[in-house]
Amino acid sequence: MQFSKMAVALLVGDIERTRRFYVDLLGFHPVFDMGWFATLEHGSGTSLDLWQREHASVPESLRLPSGGVVLAFVVTSAAAEAERLAAKGVRLVQPLTDNPWGQRNFLIQDPDGTVVDILERIPPDPDFLKQHGLA
Repeated sequence: MQFSKMAVALLVGDIERTRRFYVDLLGFHPVFDMGWFATLEHGSGTSLDLWQREHASVPESLRLPSGGVVLAFVVTSAAAEAERLAAKGVRLVQPLTDNPWGQRNFLIQDPDGTVVDILERIPPDPDFLKQHGLA
């Protein structure tokens, strides 16, 4: 299979509220909005589609709350982003954590419950790498 682009589309309950979250807090900007469907883009080249869960174009069998989806965004400084978002009143559902496999991250949730992982790559712990046969 060959394709030119991969897009993520989230089925959401409230397009406006979810759009504001990604625009106001994560720096996306709307490029297309039909009320029940919106496309957001980020200067990084990332795009995200929001699709109204109850819209007639969504088969009834798929009109379920989001679950099991994690959107991961790699940033230069996870600590700075955690501080910035906390100052705006965003609840960190997992605090800033340094992980031995080479990531510093924290987790937040969008208004529909989708988990958003904000992460920075850091040097992995050499002992962790040896323990897992990666060194």
